[in-house]
Amino acid sequence: KNNRGKVAGVIMQPYEATMEWPAEGFLEGVKRLTHEHGAVLIFDEIRTGFRMALGGAQEHFGVVPDMAAVSKAIANGYPISAVVGKRDVMGKAADTRLSSTFLVNSFPMAAALETLHELEEKGGIDYMWGLGKRLMKGLDEIVKEEGVDAEVKGAPPLPYLSFIGKNDDKRESIKKVFYTEAAQRGVLFHPNHCWFLSMGHTPGDVEKTLEVSRDSLKQAKKTIK
Repeated sequence: KNNRGKVAGVIMQPYEATMEWPAEGFLEGVKRLTHEHGAVLIFDEIRTGFRMALGGAQEHFGVVPDMAAVSKAIANGYPISAVVGKRDVMGKAADTRLSSTFLVNSFPMAAALETLHELEEKGGIDYMWGLGKRLMKGLDEIVKEEGVDAEVKGAPPLPYLSFIGKNDDKRESIKKVFYTEAAQRGVLFHPNHCWFLSMGHTPGDVEKTLEVSRDSLKQAKKTIK
């Protein structure tokens, strides 16, 4: 409101595992406010696209932005990204010259087509949600059983284990030991942002991950004491 007419757009992540779940009406409110001031709403769906739903977080939450950026899952890790949006907004791109050395690369394009086919035809989104729910439930049980100051956050396809102890040194120490122990046992977690489930994971992988998580938390507790 203090910069009326000076804001071209609002760029935001609609959701990310380390964030709180959007309150009811929040995303709708952001969209309404953005449009009231003549700006466009742009979602960063680099992580959530083709994971929370085939149409990303915007499909899951039912709030469609004017533009969105997608990448990562669109081609199962191959280097590709895309900016998508409404016709009237994207039409302006025709007046802008775009150039890139690797703009035309057939390999990631082919990977993207095949990935989208697999997700759509084989129920990939539902599969990842199912695995993620089991992983999150199991982790939550382990955390409570071990009495560790941590909480399981995120949506099932992109969960995260957040250590929340008030003592900074102890919290960071147990976090470091946990992730190191897990890696040594064959499970590589990213320590600082959400993890990603995929169609390549199996129920057995999830059970192995839970087993490793339990052992790693036990070892972390012993080390810190």
